[in-house]
Amino acid sequence: MPEEINANKPNNRYGKISVIMPVYKVENYLDRAIESVLNQTYLTNHLGEVEFILVDDGSPDRCPEICDKYADRYPFITVIHKENGGLSSARNAGLDIATGDFIAFIDSDDEFMPRMLETCVRMMISYGADIAACHFYNKYDGLPLSKHLPDIETVVLDPYEAVNTLLENRLMTDHVWAKVFRRSAWGGVRFPEGKIYEDITTTYKTFLNARRIVLFSEPLVVYTHRSDSIVGDADAEKRLFLRFERFRAERTRYEDIKTMRYPNKAAAFDAAENYAKILLETIWYEPDTGSADMRKQAEEEAIAFLNSEMEQVRNNPKRSRLYNYRIRLMTQHAPFYKKMILPVINAMRRLRKKLAGE
Repeated sequence: MPEEINANKPNNRYGKISVIMPVYKVENYLDRAIESVLNQTYLTNHLGEVEFILVDDGSPDRCPEICDKYADRYPFITVIHKENGGLSSARNAGLDIATGDFIAFIDSDDEFMPRMLETCVRMMISYGADIAACHFYNKYDGLPLSKHLPDIETVVLDPYEAVNTLLENRLMTDHVWAKVFRRSAWGGVRFPEGKIYEDITTTYKTFLNARRIVLFSEPLVVYTHRSDSIVGDADAEKRLFLRFERFRAERTRYEDIKTMRYPNKAAAFDAAENYAKILLETIWYEPDTGSADMRKQAEEEAIAFLNSEMEQVRNNPKRSRLYNYRIRLMTQHAPFYKKMILPVINAMRRLRKKLAGE
């Protein structure tokens, strides 16, 4: 635990950063995550103030005690204890009391690299940007860290270019914890409570509040993949739920973006269409996945969406004519597809698995 931090004598050269960490059932990871913030060069080199907000989201383990231990030791740490409301609710609680010039998020099972905050703020100042977006490492048990995205040249984007880059999902992801924001980017923006995949329906809105976004490929966050996390458990019931929620998030974002003049509506539709197809395939190819009620509702919503956007399906430039024809069969002729085509596809899948020795 860093001893040299003196929050009472910061050189406020770059301004104040509010770091928001939602906390729930992560007692085995929490110390490491908190220490990664305390070890930031932004703090240890006294480059500016840090307001560290720990939001205990009604955690039933030792997390509340751990949060209070750090708050007792460091006056710049604030702890909110609240009833469980989910990740979005916890982040919003932190946003509502944040006073920093900049906003950063970190999940309580992840880690910041030591120069995360300093590098992002320096990039924002150097390029006159309101948001800095970096890359990150994936961390799996027993494996070395792996970089999530390819290296790129640093690029400065206007809001619409940034949204388009986000939608393409090749050079930048939606994750808010891989970014530092000027506080103004969060004006009128909050996370949707009671939802997962909350970053999909939120991050692009902060881009539209920004003048410029600087994107660079230095990995400054370690993203821990846990089997017991919200999206890590792959049991059949949860798999359908997760894919249903991902489709709903992509659909919500597309329906918002298609009302705007500039962002790439085709890219937004492509993501929503893709997850509608994945959802239908999960329902039809994995008959034991999820409850009957959830399967019925998910199938109805996916087919209704694709049918309502059939002109986009027909003209999707990213898909082949055969792919687009298959989507039309799956939606406009679903009973025929399920009765005549699906059994053939499932038989071929079983044969491939048998030949592969699975």
